[in-house]
Formats: sequence, structure tokens, C-alpha cells
Amino acid sequence: MVPSLNTGHPSTSPRRYFIIRAYSVKELLALYNISSKRFARILSPYRDLIGPMQGRTYSPLQVERILACIGTPRVLDVTEMEPLQD
Repeated sequence: MVPSLNTGHPSTSPRRYFIIRAYSVKELLALYNISSKRFARILSPYRDLIGPMQGRTYSPLQVERILACIGTPRVLDVTEMEPLQD
């Protein structure tokens, strides 16, 4: 099952999906928009459930477990934002 990231009302906004695949820590940090120190602290209670990384990445199963433990990351669609005024 692919968790959906709905960015608004279903009839007015397209659905966003989080693709379950192998992710590096750097990719997950960017998706969750947090520091490596905070990410490690958030995952620490779940280390036994998630298990060690497979080389430089978390496996798709581990990514599913991370999502189950800490939830899906919020996605900001920058195409809908107004540019900043100087």
C-alpha cells in the first residue's frame, strides 16, 4: 500500500504519493526537512524494529517501517507559492 500525501481537498488538488523504495539518509532528511541529529533522535526508539541500514540506504521494507513509526513527511508544493517580495 502506498500512503498518499494529500495536499488539499481531493476535488481541487492533485494527490501526491510517497513512493516506497530504498532511500538514503540524505534523501529522507530532505523529505522530512530535519537535521541528521534530530532524525537519529526520532528513530532511536524504533532502531530494533527498523534494523541497520543496507549499505548506504534503508531498504523499501525499512522505509515502510519508518513511515509506520514516524508518519509520512509533509510535502510542500513550491509551484503553488507566490514569490517573495523584496
